[in-house]
Amino acid sequence: MTISGVSIDCANTCDSVRTGRSHGLATARTGTLRSKEFEHYALNELLFILDTSYESFGGYPSSFELALSAVALLAEYAHRTHIVFGYYAFGTGMHHVPAKQGDLTLLRMLEHLAVAEADGQAPFAEGLWHLMSAPRQSTAVVVTRGVTDGLVRFAVLAADRQLRVQLLLARVEQSSLTPEEDALADRLRLFGWQIRTLHSLDSLDTLGAGGSVYAGHA
Repeated sequence: MTISGVSIDCANTCDSVRTGRSHGLATARTGTLRSKEFEHYALNELLFILDTSYESFGGYPSSFELALSAVALLAEYAHRTHIVFGYYAFGTGMHHVPAKQGDLTLLRMLEHLAVAEADGQAPFAEGLWHLMSAPRQSTAVVVTRGVTDGLVRFAVLAADRQLRVQLLLARVEQSSLTPEEDALADRLRLFGWQIRTLHSLDSLDTLGAGGSVYAGHA
C-alpha cells in the first residue's frame, strides 16, 4: 500500500495483529512492517485521523477493529522511518497527539488505540474542521467506514489548505459501497483524494500501484 510515496508490506504482521487488539497493537509497535520504497518529497506532517463515531462504526465491530489495527501499523511504520506524524480521533470529543517524531508520539497513539471505542455521538465530519489549523501541504490519512456528505464539505476547505488526503475505508461486514457513496467518492476524487478500501489487514499489502482496489470498485 502506498501512503504519500511510502509503499509498505505488512504480510508478516497481519496474522498476529488479528489475534486481538492488545496483542495486535503491541505487534504493530515491534513487528516486521517494512518498506519496499520510500520517495522523499516535501511533507510538513503526516496526520492519522481516526473515526470513533457510533454513526460510522456502530454495529460494525470488525470494521472498527480493522481501522484501529491499520492506524497502528501505519503509525509504527512512520515512526521507524522518522516521519513527523500526529494523530486525531473524532467521535466523543477530540483526542489529539501533536505531530512530532519519537517514541512518545507512537506510545500515546497506541495507548489511545488500545482503549478506543466507536461510541462517539457527534458525526465524524464535524471533527475534521480542527484540521484547518494543520500546516499547509500536510498529508491526512483519514480512516473511517463510509463516504458521507460531510467529507465532501470538508474536501472544499482541505483543498484550500492544500492538504493531501488519503481516505481508507475499513469495511469488513459490508464491503461494497452504496450507489450514493460511489457518487460521493467520485466527487472527492475531483479534489485529488485517494480512496482505498480495506477488507482485512492483508489489504495493506495488496493495495497500491499495480493492485489498487478503489472504493466502489472492490
